[in-house]
Amino acid sequence: MAPLQAGVLNGYHATGPRGLLPQLKQMAPDVKWEDKRYVHDGKLWSSGTLLNGMDMMAAFGRETFGAKKGEKDTLADVSVDIAGWPVRGDEYAKNEGLMHMVDTA
Repeated sequence: MAPLQAGVLNGYHATGPRGLLPQLKQMAPDVKWEDKRYVHDGKLWSSGTLLNGMDMMAAFGRETFGAKKGEKDTLADVSVDIAGWPVRGDEYAKNEGLMHMVDTA
């Protein structure tokens, strides 16, 4: 919330918790909100939740310290594999959704 309130995200693509995105869009209309696990825009990285942050850190490590085309695995690539970090993209799967209350009456 601190970067949001300070205006650091204004003009950037960013994400937040899926359930809060409608409120975040109202609070900060100058931010280009996206419904993704994580968003990378220039030097700014943002994630939706704690577990999505793991996806984001794996992507950051691979992008920043990973092997370039034609190179062998780097320490970052091996570390991400050893740590068991997930290999998921920034997009949610079609069957992933917000939890909804189920009327059992």
